[in-house]
Amino acid sequence: FALSLSAIGLSMLIAVVIESVEQATTIGGIISILLGAIGGVMVPKFIMPDFMQTFSNVSPMSWGLEGFLDILLRREGFEAVLPEVIALTLFGVVLLAISMLIFSIKVRRGL
Repeated sequence: FALSLSAIGLSMLIAVVIESVEQATTIGGIISILLGAIGGVMVPKFIMPDFMQTFSNVSPMSWGLEGFLDILLRREGFEAVLPEVIALTLFGVVLLAISMLIFSIKVRRGL
């Protein structure tokens, strides 16, 4: 649920901000690649230098990956993934709120 909410929030923000389908496709792809590269999805974190391992914690893809690794590989319970679930949920809610704000401003302006 939390991972889906964050993906929907990011998608809605892109949809509200961007003007055409081509722009949304390009920008969405670039954002996904960057978040995946930073978050340890493309290159495992343990291979990254120390500063990149620390920096990777800002990526929502890192939160999702760590949550799935905790559940599927480390056999942890819900308590272990609670920080990632909270972070992903907040990320999604904040992006949805920003999307709604931008959309309402555009509607008021008649754009």
